[in-house]
This record gives sequence, structure tokens and C-alpha cells, in this order.
Amino acid sequence: MFTAASVDQLVTRRRNDILHTQCLLYGEAVADYLQIGADADRKRSFLMHKTLSIAALAGAVAAATSMATIPAQAANEKCYGISKAGDNDCAAGPGTTCAGTSTIDYQGNAWTLVPAGTCTEYSSTATDAKFKLPELADGAARTGSLTPLERDLPSA
Repeated sequence: MFTAASVDQLVTRRRNDILHTQCLLYGEAVADYLQIGADADRKRSFLMHKTLSIAALAGAVAAATSMATIPAQAANEKCYGISKAGDNDCAAGPGTTCAGTSTIDYQGNAWTLVPAGTCTEYSSTATDAKFKLPELADGAARTGSLTPLERDLPSA
């Protein structure tokens, strides 16, 4: 299974390999260019060919980088009831459309993407400030949930 760290390492390694290849190609291109001499048409044709080659390589880097981020996105999960009003990622229940449309802090039917496995760490009993939520009005513990909650919903 891919983790965000392993994907980052893979992307960095591939990007460095490709940049190294680009530097070699560029160095060879400069050496070849200098050997052509004074023929302007041959130089123009040569430069056009090398520019297209380097552009194709840059496109390959961009494609590889964007494809490598897909597993990292899969390492997230929806966590309901943890976002402040207007800070949800999507699905804020009836009367809302999507991202940023929750109207109540910690709205139970609004979710936010969090790293997989961390949703239930969001709680009013959490010791880490990153995961700390306020208690419910009745003093009960407030926690994040992997499913929509029936608490903190806007009045109909």
C-alpha cells in the first residue's frame, strides 16, 4: 500500500532522474550545436528538434508527477462533524451544495477530508491540540465520525 511519504519519495526520485537526463541531453545538445559551425539553417533545425525533445520530456515529468499523487489522495477519508462553519470539504446535507457550505460549527452531516485512520482521533477528549474539538452543549464528548451524524444540524 502506498503512503504519502512513499509516494513523495518515488516522485522525488523520478523527478531527479528525469532532471539528470535533461541535463545530459542539454549538455549533449550544446556540444552538438557548437560543432555545427556557421550554418544558420542547420542550427535553427537542430535547436527546434532539441527544444521539442526537451518539451516532450517535460510533459512526461508532469504526467508522471500527476499520476503519482493519485495514491496519496486515496489515503484520505471523509470525517463528519469536525469542521467549522464554512470550512467543510463537501456534503453538508439538505439546503447546501458542497465545499464551504456548512452553516454550523461541527455540523454533523458535513465532512472534511483527513488522513486515513485519523478521523476518530478528532474528539473533545483528545490530548493533541490538532485533534481537539469542543464538548457538546450537554457536556458530552464530541468526536469525528466516518458516517454522517445527527448532531449539530441546522434547523429546518
